[in-house]
Amino acid sequence: GGGEEEARVKAAVDVGVQLALPCAIQVVSTPLHLMGLDLYNHRSGAAGAGSGGGFGARVGRVAKEYVPSTLARMGRILPAFGIGGVLNKWTRRTVNDALQ
Repeated sequence: GGGEEEARVKAAVDVGVQLALPCAIQVVSTPLHLMGLDLYNHRSGAAGAGSGGGFGARVGRVAKEYVPSTLARMGRILPAFGIGGVLNKWTRRTVNDALQ
């Protein structure tokens, strides 16, 4: 009936979100991570001084590494939090249903 179809759609949406969201968040978190790494690795006393090269240089380095780093982080996080999360949820539900 309609309830079964609604439950199937909800389950599919839940899985889709659980797979997509950890990867999607990398779009935001990767530049923050890269900026932190750049601040650590290219320290400078005052803005524009030292090996940092100023804010523009930092942004350029982050932009250069953004796409490969984001894709790498997505590839690393998908198995752990996406697929692992889906399988964990399915396993817990299956075991709980079997025990009841």
